[in-house]
Amino acid sequence: MASRRIADPAITMVARDATSRFSILGMIVVGTILVTGMVNTYMLAGSAAALTTTHYGHLLLLKIGLFLAMVGVAAFNRLRLVPRLSSAYAVNDASRLLQRNSLIEATMGLLILVIVGVLGTLPPAIHAVDSAHMHAN
Repeated sequence: MASRRIADPAITMVARDATSRFSILGMIVVGTILVTGMVNTYMLAGSAAALTTTHYGHLLLLKIGLFLAMVGVAAFNRLRLVPRLSSAYAVNDASRLLQRNSLIEATMGLLILVIVGVLGTLPPAIHAVDSAHMHAN
């Protein structure tokens, strides 16, 4: 981040404002992903048993766990680090932590994309559970 390398208050203010605006957009996007993810989970899993007894369900739970961890990191950034960007004493530390946390979030996002790719090759859990019930009868 340029604001870490250059001790210019104007650059620091621009970085803080940009981070705040991006954080608001991020909250809107995360809310949308959360709602559509809940609908998709219901449509593709259908039951808690499908989530806990199928390979698809296990991967879906892992994806959900990574998503929640990303939300936790983003919330920490928004609530704890972004406000510190306005403090002359804490700006370097906050910038460093924001940069590190952004890399963590990006890594979790990449892992989620890999999981989504694998999920796309598997039959949805609702079908696996239905198939198991049909074969049991």
